[in-house]
Amino acid sequence: MKQTGRMSDISNQVLEYREQEYLKYLRIEGRLALSAKNLRLKNCQQCGYCCLGVTCVPKPDEIESIADFLELSTDELIKQYMLIDKFDDSNYFLRFANEKQQDITGTYLPKERWFDRGYCILYDKRNRACRIYCMRPFEARDWNCWDVKPVYIKATNIWKPEDIYKLLPHFRP
Repeated sequence: MKQTGRMSDISNQVLEYREQEYLKYLRIEGRLALSAKNLRLKNCQQCGYCCLGVTCVPKPDEIESIADFLELSTDELIKQYMLIDKFDDSNYFLRFANEKQQDITGTYLPKERWFDRGYCILYDKRNRACRIYCMRPFEARDWNCWDVKPVYIKATNIWKPEDIYKLLPHFRP
């Protein structure tokens, strides 16, 4: 039993270290970005910096319209572009994968992968544009990098267990 506790402590220390390294990486990338915040503007420059951090969490009722926009079924959208996530004691929710997480798209994202680096899988770096910009989730539309204190929608407040099972009836945590 002590070994399990010790392993858990080591695992938590590794996660804390990865989180600190990830935040350091984001700060560096943030200083380099041609963002509205860095340019002291109040309109989106489509620099992609917001797509470099933790990817968007659409509301459950936004997923179908995003799938329609991409001319995909809801199942195809989830399998190709999304993953299942959960923070601490929150409910499971779907969010867009980033380019480094593409190999696990459509599966549960373990804690060890929370701090993978890379842009959102739907951000086109060459054209500096979101592939679903006009249909992007409310969370993305509501966030502005030039705001001093950005407001994020907490997925735990939106997603309920029945939302996951409605979209993924065979999901078993």
